Amino acid sequence: MGADARRHSGIQGGVRLRIPVVLVERREKGERSLLHELKELAEAAGYEVAAVLTQVRPPDPRFNLGAGKVKELANLIRRTGARKVIFYNELKPHQAYNLVKELGVEVT
Repeated sequence: MGADARRHSGIQGGVRLRIPVVLVERREKGERSLLHELKELAEAAGYEVAAVLTQVRPPDPRFNLGAGKVKELANLIRRTGARKVIFYNELKPHQAYNLVKELGVEVT
């Protein structure tokens, strides 16, 4: 197993520690949710899916989510102990930066 895979799965001293993550999807009304695909990919990569969050509305250009959803996401992170947020949607660099500042965890 490579160093990158060990980092994601949290292998320490031969014991595998699954990193808790929150999955996020922002979609338009009428679009089909694809969170099940993201969940399968995250689990296959060794992450523990601690929670999922969906927003159905046009994006706020600062975060790709509305301000209320960002607060909800921050609460989910606190409650679940998640150490990473994985978006199904592509984030622009400034959106990822703003989310990291707001949430205090890695955002991809």
